[in-house]
Amino acid sequence: YVSSLKKEAGTLFFRGHADPNYILRPSIMRTPRLLQNESEIYHELIINCPDDFEKCHTHLEKLVKMQHYGLPTRLLDITRNPLVALYFACESNPESYGELVLISPENHEIKKDDLVSSFIVYALKNNDRIVMQDGAFILCGLPDGERSLEEFRYRENGKKVVILIDGKKKLLEQLETFSINRAALFPEIECVAEYLRNKYTS
Repeated sequence: YVSSLKKEAGTLFFRGHADPNYILRPSIMRTPRLLQNESEIYHELIINCPDDFEKCHTHLEKLVKMQHYGLPTRLLDITRNPLVALYFACESNPESYGELVLISPENHEIKKDDLVSSFIVYALKNNDRIVMQDGAFILCGLPDGERSLEEFRYRENGKKVVILIDGKKKLLEQLETFSINRAALFPEIECVAEYLRNKYTS
């Protein structure tokens, strides 16, 4: 289905949700207290870890690095690889359906002077995780109750396309044959070690 869509839909991005009830929302916007203290969180990390940001020349590069290390940011991870998104739709909550979210930038009107808009952005491929996940991001603007990242969802004939995923365990086994697993997508040594430990104990 996805491969047939790509020919007619133009550029598509993907995101995997382990539960179809998840809302398209970046981590900093899921908790009001985090959002209220966004500036302090951003600056405190840079102050406390200046060497880690020495080679970052833009705010986007800093946000990508912060996201990489688990700090809540206004970036929402997406990928150009549907198999990577499928992995994330299956990797947790085995008892519930997963969802493969189709993201279409063509459906979203961007106005440069509109601070509440969100934009699809590419980060520099300067870390292995972004390379392996073929990653990109939705950079979210200022919160606005009337706007939603749902605008980015791919639609056919005006209707939102929803792809639900069942049989997560079997799909993870199939993805493993394509080398799509935690060790490949998170190539840092601690993640590879965790993957190997789980692989040989289960």
